[in-house]
Amino acid sequence: MAFKIEVVLGILIAGLLFCQQADPTLAQGVALLQSGDAAGAVNVLKAVTSREPRNGRAWRNLGVAYQQAKDPESAIAAFQRSLEVQPEMTAPLYNIALIYAAKLDADHAFEWLGKAKATRKIDMRQAEATPELAPFRSDPAQSSGLRRSVCGTGEDHPRMGWGGKQRPVRLDRSQHR
Repeated sequence: MAFKIEVVLGILIAGLLFCQQADPTLAQGVALLQSGDAAGAVNVLKAVTSREPRNGRAWRNLGVAYQQAKDPESAIAAFQRSLEVQPEMTAPLYNIALIYAAKLDADHAFEWLGKAKATRKIDMRQAEATPELAPFRSDPAQSSGLRRSVCGTGEDHPRMGWGGKQRPVRLDRSQHR
């Protein structure tokens, strides 16, 4: 008789655990992003940010999910929210700049690139290869604005591929020993 009660209790507990839907997690949202399911990631990450509105990482990932889902306005809003709740994480400044650049909105792109550069926490050399910034690098009317935002001046930057010779970055190996 005791064995039957244990079996019945085990089945009931398993049924309760199976029926109970766990709340979506940040890890699930990130996994969906990495698998290329942007729409699924948006749904999961919206649930996470609704439950955890002070989770800057969740907001940043939601911004990336919206970006991948081709919803730039929602991506910008999510990145801005991430900056509000976790201002020390500055990557969203650059992400927002790239969204505006993809929309060919030079004024806002340069504004956000300037904000990213001002933090001194973001390696602005990545602008050399960022596809969203290519139209601004090749357009003489826009390239000086991009140079100002990225380099701090309207002059040609020796490593940025704008005018003049492009010089490789040289590391002082003695500092790394």
